[in-house]
Amino acid sequence: RYQGRPTAAVKNIDIDVIIGASCQLLQQEYPGQRLVVATTNVKHLSRFIEAKTWSEIIV
Repeated sequence: RYQGRPTAAVKNIDIDVIIGASCQLLQQEYPGQRLVVATTNVKHLSRFIEAKTWSEIIV
């Protein structure tokens, strides 16, 4: 939102931002570990964290 690209209405809780912030906290807690969010909403989540569809993730 602060970058001029809102992902939800101003008064709504934005789950994309909550997921992104949670993932960034995990990255700080586990430095050097790769974290990928599996989602059908890659476009929105990839602003905050690495995001891919389930079929794109190779373990």
